Amino acid sequence: MEFNTLSSVSTSHFAPHAIALNTQLATRTHTTLPQLPEGYAYMNPFANGSALAISSEFYQQYYADSHPRRMILGINPGRHGAGLTGVPFTDSKRLDILGIDSRGIVSHEPSAVFVYALIDVWGGAAAFYRDFYINSPLPLGLIRHNERGNMVNANYYDHKDITNAVTPLIVESMQSYIAMPLLRDVAWCWGQGQNFAYLQRLNAAHHYFERLVPLPHPRYVIQYKSKEIKRYIRETVETLSVSTA
Repeated sequence: MEFNTLSSVSTSHFAPHAIALNTQLATRTHTTLPQLPEGYAYMNPFANGSALAISSEFYQQYYADSHPRRMILGINPGRHGAGLTGVPFTDSKRLDILGIDSRGIVSHEPSAVFVYALIDVWGGAAAFYRDFYINSPLPLGLIRHNERGNMVNANYYDHKDITNAVTPLIVESMQSYIAMPLLRDVAWCWGQGQNFAYLQRLNAAHHYFERLVPLPHPRYVIQYKSKEIKRYIRETVETLSVSTA
């Protein structure tokens, strides 16, 4: 397997690829998606015209060039972040910072706090998004009913049945990502446990990237290590920098 280098990667602009992917996802319905186990449902932000418009504006603003990026993989969109805005790890508060109209969406995603603090240290949104493309192996959210009957976020790796159900969509999505102008020598994975283990197995089977490097998940840092956020940001910046050196 020959991986992309700076000299061999496609020179086409990045934005149309990302917008086309989201536009295609907007057309997907439960009849064209893998069936989920009972109690689970997809959350498709792009079926909402606001999220598709927001994400399109975001990619037109930050990805309208042919500069090759490297990929950071999350898990799947959450209800208060990309599940509403269509932009991974971005809520309405961060859209305001980016100068992008939130189309009436009001949300707060804890993971976005970490990610945009990291972006600030990297040199700002323009610098960060010139270097990286963030998305998730499963680009649609998952929700389930908890014991109280409330809808809550679910992860694709929560148990074997849900993982097996969505793996065909994950494989389809990963193929779409590597068709973009991505460098494939290295990619990063937010989540050092089950997400990384699954993606390692998937990558070994399909050879998407030459290597994967795990990072602490932003939600974990905010929820359990908030007093150490500066250290985690510093270490994440170092890992991103060293891996691409």
